[in-house]
Amino acid sequence: MRAARPGLQAALAVAMLAAIAAPALSGCGGDDPAPPAKPIVLKTPSTPTDANCGLTGAGSSRDAEKPPTPGTYHYETTGTRALLGEKDRITKLPRETQMIVTGSISKGAQRCFTTQRRFESNLGDTGVFVINGQDTLLRTGSFQAGADITEIVPDPPMTVLSGSDLEWSGSFDGLTKGRYRAEIVDRKRMRVGGKSVQVVGVKMNVRYSGDVEGFERSTRWVSVKDRLVVAETVEQKRAFGLDSMRLKYSSKLVSLDPS
Repeated sequence: MRAARPGLQAALAVAMLAAIAAPALSGCGGDDPAPPAKPIVLKTPSTPTDANCGLTGAGSSRDAEKPPTPGTYHYETTGTRALLGEKDRITKLPRETQMIVTGSISKGAQRCFTTQRRFESNLGDTGVFVINGQDTLLRTGSFQAGADITEIVPDPPMTVLSGSDLEWSGSFDGLTKGRYRAEIVDRKRMRVGGKSVQVVGVKMNVRYSGDVEGFERSTRWVSVKDRLVVAETVEQKRAFGLDSMRLKYSSKLVSLDPS
């Protein structure tokens, strides 16, 4: 686990210095002023590769579970983001957020795909998931807030949905270590965009230590058919370097059909 770029506070300081220096520099030499810097935005995810997924080819392709249909899904969202420090800066999240699902690759009974949960243009979570038989595993995860990018590479991969157990737990190593515990809370049908879908509720608690300190507490309702997140309630906090970010939100899928 590593913080790939300077912290949010350093990035803000650089931006302030640039704003102060720009008027003085623009009057020198008679040259046209330099174009403004492009805003930092999330990079659109692409279909993962063999190197991302680590597929072993176990099982038969006839037993493979279906991944979500690729595309962009829209969620009604209520929540906040907070940059924590001497004085917390708390802002509301947009009322509509997105999840991008990429195409998948397969080997045997395994399927691998990437999702990106977009809260704002420069704020989101990206994960590479492997459907291994009836289980869903997180291979890698990253969180971006502006110029800050942190990555988690669980070793072994983290089981985020079990097809056989009602409760499970585990731990992983790496530059960021973690421990997690999860349980199935219910199975039911939910209505999404006028359609009924069978879902399973997964309650999970995760704690991180090392390069990234923090936690995530969540309850997610996941489609049994294709592992798509239909609704979720999440609180997460991540501290890396001098920065600490907290997200707290609830979301519900607007339509089962991606755009």
